[in-house]
Amino acid sequence: MSNTLYAIRKFEHQEYLKKIHSKRTVATDYLKNFLVEKEPSENQSEFAYVSEYISLLFHMENVLENVSLYAEYDLEREQWYMDELTAAKFMTYSTAMVACTDDLLAYNVSFSLH
Repeated sequence: MSNTLYAIRKFEHQEYLKKIHSKRTVATDYLKNFLVEKEPSENQSEFAYVSEYISLLFHMENVLENVSLYAEYDLEREQWYMDELTAAKFMTYSTAMVACTDDLLAYNVSFSLH
């Protein structure tokens, strides 16, 4: 049993979900335009990275939804306490999204929200 406590504040949880939805909308629109303008075989790597990025956004959303459904909530501190597996998934998907974002930058593709 670990003595580490994994928590996410309600505000941060909501912000993550908003950003995920916004980025997924932008990425999905980009992918639609990509498919209109090019064949996936023309640039397989870019197509794969965009698809992977969208997939990671869905996975991250699922983790966050599971937190709000199943994790212990502290009303006083307004935060959820995650179990170790959920926290590991959250960190893994976050890290994968950073790596995928870096890979997309090699194709001059960015889904940053400004």
